[in-house]
Amino acid sequence: LIDGQQAAKEILKSSGLTSRLFQKSLYCLIRLGLVDRVSQQRPMSRENSYIIRLYLNLLLIVEAAYRQEIGKRSQKVLKRCVTDMASPGKALFSDLDLVNGNPESAAKRISVHFMEQKTLSDGRLMLLTSFSKLLYLLIMRMKKLLGKKRALKTIQEMIRALVHFDPGKKNAETLRYAKKNLEDLARQMQS
Repeated sequence: LIDGQQAAKEILKSSGLTSRLFQKSLYCLIRLGLVDRVSQQRPMSRENSYIIRLYLNLLLIVEAAYRQEIGKRSQKVLKRCVTDMASPGKALFSDLDLVNGNPESAAKRISVHFMEQKTLSDGRLMLLTSFSKLLYLLIMRMKKLLGKKRALKTIQEMIRALVHFDPGKKNAETLRYAKKNLEDLARQMQS
């Protein structure tokens, strides 16, 4: 969009310029800072929405385990793990609050942060790796704070929850990815 009002295609049609001349002119205006690019908000794909919901459910299992042991201080653990992440994960989870917020509002905030990312060439992979990294950090911190036994128990709870999350197996590949990562984490924990 140009100035948040009209798409460049609309302006091209009404300008009477050739496409090539319009592109050159627009480029010059952008470089001079006279025109700002505003990205159009693309709708979130169903698959990416599914990934966010799936991993939020897994995060809620981890948060419940922490809350059972350390109460609302679990939010501090989450914030610390998010702080330890690199971008884009850090940006995705910057204002995540699993203690006081509800899962639906958390999913919406993550979706907004996701759509704000500049590089969405493979958004699916970015979501999967960011959520996996956050789970890894939370579980490793759990091992340190609450013990290996509690961390393994939480991983097993997450694996069992995956069976019930997608009864129709519409997203079998994403479920396999999540399960394999959790199993790998459990193996790493035991070694």
